[in-house]
Amino acid sequence: MTVNTTSSGTILNGRLLVAKDKALNQGVFLILHGTLGHYQMEIINGLQLALEERSYSSLAINLSLGLNAQAGKMFDCGGPHLHKHDDSLDELNAWLEWLAKKGVQKVALVGHSRGGNQVARFAAERLVALGKGKELIENIGFLYCKNTKASAESFLSYYKPDERFNSVSVIGKVLMPLLIIAGSEDRISEGLIEQIEPKVENDRLKLLIVDGADHFFRDLFLEDVADEMVDFVSWGK
Repeated sequence: MTVNTTSSGTILNGRLLVAKDKALNQGVFLILHGTLGHYQMEIINGLQLALEERSYSSLAINLSLGLNAQAGKMFDCGGPHLHKHDDSLDELNAWLEWLAKKGVQKVALVGHSRGGNQVARFAAERLVALGKGKELIENIGFLYCKNTKASAESFLSYYKPDERFNSVSVIGKVLMPLLIIAGSEDRISEGLIEQIEPKVENDRLKLLIVDGADHFFRDLFLEDVADEMVDFVSWGK
């Protein structure tokens, strides 16, 4: 059934599917769609039905995306786009409060695509705001690690939106001579060379592309790296 709540005066819509012979307070999966999506998307609808078959209740929600009572349809790319990525945090909180008023204490957050990022950020930031930043979040992907555990404050420190995480964004603020060495076959930092090349405009910044090297400059490629480093500092022997 369709349900609604409000966040900052905006009406939010959701679809609640209560499993047969189950009370709502026995636990609810709170499901958030992906970019510009909605709660009636095939993947969201299919997931709710699959959970119902397994006797689990779920609440699929619509982000407002800047609209009052946003309908169950894709957001019109023609806009206007007045929504913000962080709006989801307040709206997720509104739904959690709605569930709490219904007596629900067991809630599992689920997100598809961008929704996955938004629910993860919400879970971490909410714990930090409650003074539980050192509390561990279990069974998460963290940096290169699968199914690990990390504190909420640690998670936030690596995943909060900050352009400085992209090294290219800080190059222009480095006022001393700067040498950047990149491997042509680096698949971890793909796109780095293309981002840096337009910034190589003066003698202060030098870019060396080591042909054939990967992210770790394995084998003899480190010889090229060392040679270039020595030449760059010009210290002599």
